[in-house]
Amino acid sequence: MINMIEYKSLNDLVYEEIRNRIVSNRYRPGQKLDVDQMAAELSVSRTPVTNALKTLEKEGYVTILQRSGSYVRKYSKEEIEALFDFREALEVVVIKRAIKNSGKLDMQSFISEFKDDLEKLDKGSVAENMRLADDAQQKFHSYLWKQCPEIIYNEIQNVMMLTRQITVRHINYCTKQSNALEIAKSEIMVHLAIAEAIENGDEEKALESIREDISGTKDDILKHFEDIEEQEIALDCSL
Repeated sequence: MINMIEYKSLNDLVYEEIRNRIVSNRYRPGQKLDVDQMAAELSVSRTPVTNALKTLEKEGYVTILQRSGSYVRKYSKEEIEALFDFREALEVVVIKRAIKNSGKLDMQSFISEFKDDLEKLDKGSVAENMRLADDAQQKFHSYLWKQCPEIIYNEIQNVMMLTRQITVRHINYCTKQSNALEIAKSEIMVHLAIAEAIENGDEEKALESIREDISGTKDDILKHFEDIEEQEIALDCSL
């Protein structure tokens, strides 16, 4: 059941819940979405679920096939490359705005948090380390995006969420790799470098680091594209 929030319509709540399940990989790429089952799980009628799926199709999360049903969209390599290239271009704009407003931003708290997280890495499990790195960088990116005017933030959020969905799959894959600790450490260090560059007003360093972050993730996803899919198929077969 979803939590009702006064200022949001039922359609909005259902849409956000289904989108979050797709982005978090609870609903996997290629999975058929049963309208009746989702409506029962969310304690709503079929209508808001159907409306949500239509919106999610327009935004790129879902594929609706006539006389077949709705499915979580599977992205091609070309689509993934384009999404991350667009994400990188948006992040460059966000960083430039952050540099201009660096005096108003609380970068010190992120710098301290990233340094603390680096010290924690050796103490947790592989999954905990990957989650720690992911949570830290997501919180940081979200903070920077929200410094944009609301009308801009609302427009760029969809691209951010689409790449987030792909990144979650990549994180699940990386968790199973022997160099998972190094991956987690690298993620935190590059975001620490971005935060320090913004704090110091060093636009060149900040842009270099954000490009390294986004393009590095994109390249690794494309490199291991088939491996990620095989791991997910194996996981689905084991359920």
